[in-house]
Amino acid sequence: MYTSGSTGRPKGVMIEHHSIVSQLRWLVAAGHLGTGATVLQKTPMSFDAAQWEILAPAGGARVVMGAPGVYRDPEALSNS
Repeated sequence: MYTSGSTGRPKGVMIEHHSIVSQLRWLVAAGHLGTGATVLQKTPMSFDAAQWEILAPAGGARVVMGAPGVYRDPEALSNS
């Protein structure tokens, strides 16, 4: 996966399995993921920040994809 880090230049990073599992468990426990949750997949899949969006179904949520930039327009987002 890639991250821009503090430099703003993408670089490869390794994310360990247990780190992703811990984050998903926390998101479920905090009520952010579950059977009633919907996650907008908006982050490029190659970036580290996208992993929780991609794996949200493992926490019981559903993932939807909107048109490019839809997350910037609340009205369009609510109609998606």
